[in-house]
Amino acid sequence: MIADKIEAPLRVVAAIGLALALACGGGEEPAPAETNVPADDTPVVADSLIEQEVQYRLDADPRLDVEGVSITASSEDQVVSLVGEVPSRLESSMAEEVAISVFGVKRVVTESLQVASERQ
Repeated sequence: MIADKIEAPLRVVAAIGLALALACGGGEEPAPAETNVPADDTPVVADSLIEQEVQYRLDADPRLDVEGVSITASSEDQVVSLVGEVPSRLESSMAEEVAISVFGVKRVVTESLQVASERQ
């Protein structure tokens, strides 16, 4: 009969819809509201990895490949300190920009980065 011919395709469509919903996570429970991400949403990355990555990027950046640039990076609690010398504030700003771009870095401190053009 006509009703049987219409019902069969509807069952197939319903089954496909249910399968898609389950495949897309429709049958899973929602994730818990609490996570282990710090309050400021900065992922926790080991300081040794941060130091290595910041130092690598500083050494590889062509803008900082000029005479008078000597920078060492260290990290504690995801706060990077840049120590050394740069010819001008421009290189200091570039070094800070490079360091803050590293995944996991919360803040960059440049107080120990000496600017040669400002020495008297």
